[in-house]
Amino acid sequence: MKQDIELTEEKSNELANVIITLNVSTRFIDVDYAMAAASKLRTLANNNDTTAVLNRSYNPNKSDLLNKQAESLECLCSYIRALRECDKLKQIVSSYDNNIKNFTQLFN
Repeated sequence: MKQDIELTEEKSNELANVIITLNVSTRFIDVDYAMAAASKLRTLANNNDTTAVLNRSYNPNKSDLLNKQAESLECLCSYIRALRECDKLKQIVSSYDNNIKNFTQLFN
């Protein structure tokens, strides 16, 4: 990570808009299925490496690619889970704030 990046409101808003767009799209992703797919990709990579001595056309880059795809899926799933936790926490915070607001209005 670069240390000299200046944080600006404009860039922060751009980033927030992209994250909001991603958040909407991730609602349609079946995380359990994606994790199973990642596991299958890792298995394929391992099998590819295991049979390398028997395969004249073995390409180690293929295993690297499969592992990187699996890693990407796992990171996506982790990201989606974190987003879903953020949504839950936002609801809790909002509910709490509403309760405090309603309680405060009782005494005004």
